[in-house]
Amino acid sequence: MTTPGPSRLRVPDNVAVILSTPSSDADAERGHAYVAALPDGPLVVLDGPAFAIWQVAEGEEDTVVSRVAEVTATSPGAIRADVEQFVERLVEQGFLERYGPTTVRR
Repeated sequence: MTTPGPSRLRVPDNVAVILSTPSSDADAERGHAYVAALPDGPLVVLDGPAFAIWQVAEGEEDTVVSRVAEVTATSPGAIRADVEQFVERLVEQGFLERYGPTTVRR
């Protein structure tokens, strides 16, 4: 039996990304991502918690909160609303897109 799986997130083809990554996982929030929708922008700089979210946003959407919690050593419950709201903003601005859902065999 197959059932629809969760939607997935990815960076669209028209979005350019330059990463300035931290030297270790312990510095997960210290890097920067420069993100721009081409050809007309805008250019957005993601740092701090926004950078931590960006680093793990691609993939299954329903695991983003737990992946952010892991890299920031934070409780998923404490960050869920903020992470989900920020991911939604990235989708609305065209920096991420949803695709899927995948098909899961059970």
